Amino acid sequence: EGFCDLCRRAYIIGNAAIKSAIEFMYDAGCLIFFKNLFILDPQWLANLLASIVCIPSSCANCVDIKTGIVTDAHLRSVVWKDLYQQEVMDKLIDILIQLEIIDPVNSPI
Repeated sequence: EGFCDLCRRAYIIGNAAIKSAIEFMYDAGCLIFFKNLFILDPQWLANLLASIVCIPSSCANCVDIKTGIVTDAHLRSVVWKDLYQQEVMDKLIDILIQLEIIDPVNSPI
């Protein structure tokens, strides 16, 4: 369900009203937006970021100590294994790229 659908269900109709709702929710700390990405639950984003920053000690082999690189495979199979469904992980990676939290590396290091 998209943000505009939520607005319609709350009887917030029209671009001006939607813009006002976005500004209010942003000011109240209930909404994060960056470029064209809207996150309606800031705690969800904090949990997502924590899952990367606070990699458990059991995943010591997931991070290259010299470069600080965590591979896509390790994110999916170890770090996020019990947190997210496989089909959601592609979207999570896209979100992290949009937020400039992670940067895809196309060549082996």
